[in-house]
Amino acid sequence: MNNAHEAILSALFTLLQDSVVINFTGNGASTSPTVSTLSSTIGFFTGLPVFGPGVPRGAVISSFDPVAATVTLDQNLTANSTSGAFATGFLTASRRLELWTEVSAQPALFLRHTGDTDDYQNTVLQKTTLEAEIWIYSKSGQNPNGVPDTALNNLITAVRSALAPDRRGYPQTLGGLVQWARIEGRSEYDPGDLDDQAKALIPVKILCP
Repeated sequence: MNNAHEAILSALFTLLQDSVVINFTGNGASTSPTVSTLSSTIGFFTGLPVFGPGVPRGAVISSFDPVAATVTLDQNLTANSTSGAFATGFLTASRRLELWTEVSAQPALFLRHTGDTDDYQNTVLQKTTLEAEIWIYSKSGQNPNGVPDTALNNLITAVRSALAPDRRGYPQTLGGLVQWARIEGRSEYDPGDLDDQAKALIPVKILCP
């Protein structure tokens, strides 16, 4: 892998991580699972991890009310906060793929570089296409009252939106590093109906300049 490839893959990994990051403020009370007076609930969905004052490691959104501007976690807060700074995101993110059985902190995101395709015209290299895989794991299917793939679908939607063309139709270029980066090919989804382990494999292709 050359230095250009590394910069491209690092930029893609950061973009994917940021796809589910939402920053917001709110008021929390120790021993309560609810954060109130939220600055925003846009982008929230059940199963999304939350980080912030008094939020236990691994706590995720159990429910939220956009009208009341509240979010309820699946664990109680351990500290009080007023206009505290909270954020959402993946619990695990890495460019080294691990088996889902080895990843306890979920939802998890992995990016794996799988190959390159070089196209030539005679002896001149015309283009190089990087090929990668996005892996997403979710354990939200453990809730017997929930649809097992709801959280997985929301995570997939966030990732797909990050790689979609903008409103003017211009492709995702990773800040100008590439001509385009896009999801291309067949994606594989397992909602976790049988084993409570939801997972997705999404293929990505990147056309280098």
